[in-house]
Amino acid sequence: MAAAKKKKKKAPQETPQKAVALTWEELLVEKALAMITETDRQINESAGRFEQRMKEKNRQINESAELYEQQMKESAEQAGVEANEIEEQAEHETKRKGKKTGRRIKGSAEQPGQIDSFDRFYEDPAKNIDSPNLTRKYNELGFVFDKSYKDAVINDKKNNIYIEIDITLESRDKVMIIKTITRPSTKDINEHIERMKKVRRYADLHGDKRKYFGGISGINFDNDEKTFAMKNGFYIIELSGKNYTITAPKGGYSPREW
Repeated sequence: MAAAKKKKKKAPQETPQKAVALTWEELLVEKALAMITETDRQINESAGRFEQRMKEKNRQINESAELYEQQMKESAEQAGVEANEIEEQAEHETKRKGKKTGRRIKGSAEQPGQIDSFDRFYEDPAKNIDSPNLTRKYNELGFVFDKSYKDAVINDKKNNIYIEIDITLESRDKVMIIKTITRPSTKDINEHIERMKKVRRYADLHGDKRKYFGGISGINFDNDEKTFAMKNGFYIIELSGKNYTITAPKGGYSPREW
């Protein structure tokens, strides 16, 4: 027989271990990619949460800043109101307790009682006005005042209104607010205009619909000041001892209603 045929050599095949090793490498890559993807997701979530926290923090800071600014503004306004009230009260007390002027009438040295009487009158003429007599004088001009009082104070802190009134005359439908000062100046008249505005505002806030009028009382009036007072609608009350004359605005001027 012919020599036995040589067996054909089989082609080498990959071992299972090699195939397993390649599969394992793929698994490692997939796992690594999954880990990277998860890390990116966590980073993005953290960044989002951080951004949200920063926005909330900024909002809280802005709210705190606005609240602080509002509180400071209110404190400053309150301080201004209190300072104005203190200043006005101090000015009032100074006028009430001021020293006598020391003015003397020539030849009155022989009558010391009259000197003291004149000093008291000259120091604060409002204290020496006879309110009932003043009421009668106004009623002769057509008013019907049935109430009168001195040294009224309105202190409305809620509405920031502080007013000092020397003399007030009242009726059912009209009120006369009088400022008394020894020698009225333009500044005094302007201040009384502002006083009348405050009184009107206070009256409106409390449902008082009466008509308000103003008067300026003094011992010595310069012609310019008298004209200026009448121009602004004020009645003029000129004092002479215990007597006084009331003059309504005239010469093209008329009483002003507040």
